[in-house]
Amino acid sequence: MKKHFILLSLLLSILTASSRISAQPTPFIYDFVQSFHEGFAMVMKDGKCGFIDRTGDLIIPYVYDYASEFRNGYSVVTKDGKKGIIDRKGREIIAPEYDGYEIGRGFSEGLVFIRKGKQMAFVDTMGQTVIDMSAYSIRANEDSLVFGTADPSYSFHDGLAAVKMDGKCGYIDRNGNIVIPFIFDYAGDFQYGISYVQMSYNKPVFIDKSGMIVYDPITKVRLIMGPLQGDSIIYVVKTDDTADVIDNTGKTITTLSCRAIWDNLEDTYIVSVSHGKKRQLYKDGKNIWRIREIDDLGYGMKDKSDRKLTSLRYRTMAGFSEELAMALKRKKAGFLDSNGKVVIPFKYRMADSFREGRARVVKGKHCGFIDRTGKVAIPFIYDDAISFSEGLAAVKKEGKWGFIDKSGNFLILSEEEKVQ
Repeated sequence: MKKHFILLSLLLSILTASSRISAQPTPFIYDFVQSFHEGFAMVMKDGKCGFIDRTGDLIIPYVYDYASEFRNGYSVVTKDGKKGIIDRKGREIIAPEYDGYEIGRGFSEGLVFIRKGKQMAFVDTMGQTVIDMSAYSIRANEDSLVFGTADPSYSFHDGLAAVKMDGKCGYIDRNGNIVIPFIFDYAGDFQYGISYVQMSYNKPVFIDKSGMIVYDPITKVRLIMGPLQGDSIIYVVKTDDTADVIDNTGKTITTLSCRAIWDNLEDTYIVSVSHGKKRQLYKDGKNIWRIREIDDLGYGMKDKSDRKLTSLRYRTMAGFSEELAMALKRKKAGFLDSNGKVVIPFKYRMADSFREGRARVVKGKHCGFIDRTGKVAIPFIYDDAISFSEGLAAVKKEGKWGFIDKSGNFLILSEEEKVQ
């Protein structure tokens, strides 16, 4: 009888322990997430968005339909179809009561543009009006007021904002003074003291902050690239299939035979250059020109002396990130160094560029992470994953998301998150 009692007690202990284990909260609790930025990550549960910090604490509750990542300490949020802006403490600096076209993308140089009917203004981070734009008498049928390099940016850059009035664009300063008159058909954002504007016939020129023309491409322009990622070099692709490489004073550094441009990942640019049946890819990194080439056989790489480093055997080559470039060969992904040497073999179904010493790779149907030596740092056990940012990566399993560190340890959730 005593023996049966002991066995029953052991069985009850095992069942109780099993119950406790199964009751432990799973680290995969989010329906959707964004990467960490400025110490916070947007997370979604039950159709609502909030923010957690890097310790897993829920800092901003689940009250928004959507939220952008934090930029300069602020996030643009959407609630009941209306947009507003919150700070890192969750305070609504701009209440969510604006349609998408009525508010800018966020604070830039301490100001953001808002409009409500005929009332338009730039407001500061206290929500106070700094520039009353109503005095500019914008025509009622104008869809937007401020113009950026691709679509409306509604923001200040280099102390100036592009403003449209009665069908023409000009620039104002942070006091609302007109600095460059309303004479342009289009006006871009200033960066590094230079901006492009459209005078007429879809032909842009570049001006400085005094409004003086510093560069005129002569022919029509098909594409402008830069400055991006801290690089003041600008590429201007013209309709005659040449690209002028200019600096932020408008001076032409060189002219390339060029049909298209891509931005690289490390403060550099990749330029696709037509050359007979081949296209050579020029990468400017710290004033060092390297050459990569492509033809019908695939991508390859040359050095700045035109010495061939690899044959043309890769289907795709990404830009260099952390000194390695991802490439595809026979439907498998691997990594090359700047000399064209294969340093991580081609054995993955898919791969992202390196971030913070880790690269997301796909093997079979699952994701994992490798280090720069090719060693598996985090095993292939996830259905999906997002590259590392601020020391953490989002991973997905069975339809839910969580976060791990570079050793694969899960982010410890706050008590508030555990019980939800």
